[in-house]
Amino acid sequence: MDDILTCMTPGGGATSELFLPHLLYFECGGDTSDTFSGGVTDDTVSPFTWDRIPQLYYQDHRRSLTFKAWIRQSRISDETALKLLQLVDEGVDLRILDWETNEDFLEKFRNSKMERVVSSPNL
Repeated sequence: MDDILTCMTPGGGATSELFLPHLLYFECGGDTSDTFSGGVTDDTVSPFTWDRIPQLYYQDHRRSLTFKAWIRQSRISDETALKLLQLVDEGVDLRILDWETNEDFLEKFRNSKMERVVSSPNL
């Protein structure tokens, strides 16, 4: 999946043309079951590297692309999550949903960051 995202990223492919330049909707799921992971049951299985997602939208490319991912467990770094939240705040339709609870990972991340700031004694 990383190879596909690389080709969709400006300057990422072997040619100067973007792969699927008119793509408007991208949905995928990351599952840790035997079916998705080819028999590997490690919880770290993900369909792609999360830091590839912000790269799709750099320099106002693909702002109209709706990106929706279903995950069972997040392996998204805080740095990448903050970049993704910034894209959401800028109007990008980007949703990362928990496979089982249907909770939005990014909103949950935002709320947890806000709770830490509010409860910090150094205010």
